[in-house]
Amino acid sequence: MKTLPTVAVDQCEEVAELHGQLMEALAELKASEAELDQLNRILDPLPASADTTSSFQSEIETLRAHQQLPIAKMRFMEARAAWLELAPRYERARSAAAVRLAEVRAKGRFPLLKKFVAALDAAKDIGEEIRVFDEETVRLGGSAPGHPFGLLLDDLPYRQGFATEARRYLEQLEGE
Repeated sequence: MKTLPTVAVDQCEEVAELHGQLMEALAELKASEAELDQLNRILDPLPASADTTSSFQSEIETLRAHQQLPIAKMRFMEARAAWLELAPRYERARSAAAVRLAEVRAKGRFPLLKKFVAALDAAKDIGEEIRVFDEETVRLGGSAPGHPFGLLLDDLPYRQGFATEARRYLEQLEGE
């Protein structure tokens, strides 16, 4: 059996790289937003009657804030644009990596399903032996204790047991 991938989706090279870029863009967005908020607080201070401990803004601070505001707005818009550009790319890359992983892992799961169905088939055969034994007990005059795992068995034409259902599922997968 060939080796299956054990690398998590988030650790795939492309996804991890985009995630790093996305986190950098988010950090820049938060920093630019904080800078913009600070400048806006200087330019639009709370009224003097407000119960705060903010100090009086000097005229020079206000002039500097006016001077820096366009630069801060530009920085914020660039950071927001970078975030908006990277987020969908990251989601698409992560989704594609998850699909690839699921396809490969599903193929690797198939031998385990075969093994499981073979074990159910063996249990079904033993279950049939228990049924025959119990029917003979009833025929000889005893009482039937009831099958301990009757859901594994077929009760045709009314019901197919779990073992048959599992076999059918495996055959369906083999056909794909």
